[in-house]
Amino acid sequence: MARHPAKARSFYAATVLLAGLGFFAIVAQTLLFRQFLTVFEGNELGLGSFFSAWLLWVGVGAQVGRHLPGKVAKEAMLAEYFPVLVLLYVPTFLVQFSLTSYARTIAGVELYELFPFMRMTCLALLVNAPVSVLTGAFFTAACQW
Repeated sequence: MARHPAKARSFYAATVLLAGLGFFAIVAQTLLFRQFLTVFEGNELGLGSFFSAWLLWVGVGAQVGRHLPGKVAKEAMLAEYFPVLVLLYVPTFLVQFSLTSYARTIAGVELYELFPFMRMTCLALLVNAPVSVLTGAFFTAACQW
């Protein structure tokens, strides 16, 4: 049984969109991780706080994506708005990159000082939220699409 051409195009368009979403998520995490290493001087505790905050916010985003209102509204929203919502990644990435770049200023830590662990952990939780929440929500919503 042959597929309908319009459905096949829609399937391939969705596949390309989701592959692009995954690629952007990997690139964004890599660039943000490099910036985090630069700002926090490659501290092992900083690495742990970065990844734990990243995964915590991805989990929060997955819960947000899972609990979108109503199955019918969710399907309509995903089909109609999902490709446009993915574009939110760009401004959130820029916000998160800027927050990471100015983390020392935000925390009041001079360039010559070591970053105190509690401030580092709190800032990791703050700066990792934007892209991580979107990543969790988009991938969970995409699984239901």
